[in-house]
Amino acid sequence: MRLHNFFKEWKKLRDSSRTSKTALSSMEDKITVIARKHFGTKNLRTKSNDEDNGYTVMVWEIKDALTEAYKAGRQEAEQKAKVIDYLRRIK
Repeated sequence: MRLHNFFKEWKKLRDSSRTSKTALSSMEDKITVIARKHFGTKNLRTKSNDEDNGYTVMVWEIKDALTEAYKAGRQEAEQKAKVIDYLRRIK
C-alpha cells in the first residue's frame, strides 16, 4: 500500500510540472503568463526599440504579479517537499 501511495504522489508531482495550457513547466513560461495577465504584455522579449521595451504599470499591479509568482513557486516547492517527505518515511 505504501508503494502505491508513493507512485500516486509522484504522478501528481510529475503531472503538475508538465507543459500544458494549465500547468507550464518552465519558469520563463510561468513568468510570461503572469506578466501577460497583470501587465498585458505579449511576451518578455527585448525589442530593438526603447519605446517598445517600457511599460507603465501601477504599483498594485506589480504587487499582484509578484504575489502570484511567489505563490506559484511556493506551491511547487511544497509539492516537491511532500514527495521527498513521503520517500523518507517509507525507507
